[in-house]
Amino acid sequence: MYIMESTRIKNLVKHFIETHNLTAKNDRILVAVSGGKDSITLLDILSKLRDSLSFSLCVAHVDHKLRKDSKKDALFVKELAKKYGFPCYSADVHIEKSKGALEEKAREARYIALEKMRSRANAHKIAVAHTKDDNAETMIFRFLGGSAMHGLSGIQPMQGTIIRPLLSLQRADIDHYIEEEKLLFHEDHTNKNNIFTRNRIRHLLIPLIKKEFNPNIIETLNHSAYLFSENHTFLQNETHKIIKTYVQKKDNGCSILGADLMKYPKIYWYYILREMIKTMIDFKKIRFASLQNFIKKLQSMQKNSSNFALNVSKNVKLSKNYDTIAVLLEHSNKRQNALCTIEQPGFYEWNGKQLVLQVADNNGKIINSMDKNMLYLDCDKVIWPLTVRSMQRGDRFKPMGLGGSKKLSDFFIDKKIDRKKRDEIPLFISDNNIIGVFHYTIAQGYTISKTTKRILTISLGGSFETVT
Repeated sequence: MYIMESTRIKNLVKHFIETHNLTAKNDRILVAVSGGKDSITLLDILSKLRDSLSFSLCVAHVDHKLRKDSKKDALFVKELAKKYGFPCYSADVHIEKSKGALEEKAREARYIALEKMRSRANAHKIAVAHTKDDNAETMIFRFLGGSAMHGLSGIQPMQGTIIRPLLSLQRADIDHYIEEEKLLFHEDHTNKNNIFTRNRIRHLLIPLIKKEFNPNIIETLNHSAYLFSENHTFLQNETHKIIKTYVQKKDNGCSILGADLMKYPKIYWYYILREMIKTMIDFKKIRFASLQNFIKKLQSMQKNSSNFALNVSKNVKLSKNYDTIAVLLEHSNKRQNALCTIEQPGFYEWNGKQLVLQVADNNGKIINSMDKNMLYLDCDKVIWPLTVRSMQRGDRFKPMGLGGSKKLSDFFIDKKIDRKKRDEIPLFISDNNIIGVFHYTIAQGYTISKTTKRILTISLGGSFETVT
């Protein structure tokens, strides 16, 4: 019996979703649809899998306003959603066409807009249409930019609320599916513009590699990404154990004895220093070459008592002082230091303490959201990324049960919290709104009720604790 190619492709996607647990029963999935081949295929396949996998769908479209005819895409997606019978949400984003990475700016703006639409739609997850080809292109892009193992791990099937069901398919599969199912789509002519680095990788470099070196380069790079990801996860887990055992917190940074660092292979040095730096600032702001130079110098001076220091960013310095290696934050304003961006559940450092964010299904119980050592929030009301910071002048929020807004300073006064202690209280910010004041309260609209499907649990522990 002949099996249609589109059926084989649909089954591949279903298997990938089940293998990676991308959806749960009764999930509401917001499908990001640009109007192009990939997203049209994603929408069609998910529409055919929703009954067997027990999820519902709604559609989202982001107009970047970078093309004069972009409105046509928005109207096309709106009509398509109507045809499928799915609710449709749309958003316009305005990106400044200045010098810099326009692609990266558009990507960041798109994900922020999608997260806001997910919240409006009361959806649990956002499905985007990345394929194996996108993963391979990302691998090459990051490799050329000097990425370490984490970057070479490629695009992950799930990151926070983002799921990528089409990572099981190549672009050729998309073409087969579109043709066999006779699906209409809109072609974005900017995808052929080789002014963008990713497009040059797609249209020039990969075809050359396929022709001259490896016709299966897409599968090869995806397999490599998987191996890098497995190795990175292992090293990350081992690093957290090492940090918990050996790293000491200081007022303006943290340190480890050189002997404790050097008992491990050199690959661990990078991971340990990276995690230590991440307790200070966003690691993306680090000059990787400076970190690399520090490690090289450290290696060459293992048996030497000389002291040295290198700045790895504007405010962060790595130093070797006799037998101690330290990451030091050079900043006069302590309040500005206490800042952490949280892209997804996991564990993070804030002000030297361990933040643990976990998501669990609600069993129908109403949980006290004011537990002293935990914060419980309705996960599907939260717009990611979250920011964790100390209080700032003029902060206002809507405390649970008050019925209106209140100055944060007045709230602290009412609670008789010493002025010197206020900067030590983490505030959780979502979409520029304070949604939680740790130890004390959460904001209106984020409490746990019987209708809450998923609970976001936040705990604050001691220095460098790990999740087990």
